[in-house]
Amino acid sequence: MTFKNISDLILNQNPEDKLFSERPFLRLSELPSRKKLNHGNLNQINLHPNEIWIGCENYSDTIPKNATFDVLFPYHAVEQPIYKKVILQHIYVKLAVESDWFPYGHTAICLLHFVEGIPKILDKLCPESQKFNYAKHDFFYLAQNSVYKKLQPFMETQE
Repeated sequence: MTFKNISDLILNQNPEDKLFSERPFLRLSELPSRKKLNHGNLNQINLHPNEIWIGCENYSDTIPKNATFDVLFPYHAVEQPIYKKVILQHIYVKLAVESDWFPYGHTAICLLHFVEGIPKILDKLCPESQKFNYAKHDFFYLAQNSVYKKLQPFMETQE
């Protein structure tokens, strides 16, 4: 079975395939607003140049803090992965309280550490304060390479 896009695959996958449950898989959805970051303890964390706060959704089993990822790919160009090591350093499911775990099906503000630097393509993430514009914004996914390889046979080739 093939799917038109990755969201279609996520929503309609056969549970026995366990594509996303075995390894961490996150959707990077937006850049949180300054107001949100100033809430709770988030504003007390000193960011390093390779770190960025991103609104994320968890599509896999519960993910622990410090989980690592090694492939980033955009929603509109799944076939163009960027291989970068990324560490999930901080998780705020509830803004005022840091969590050691990112539960399945939840959203959170996460601090991601890109070991080799933040890729320029993440400039296409939509700031929370703006309306999503399909011509200029995109969603992204973080996974481990083993998960990305499992996705490839399910995706239709785009022509």
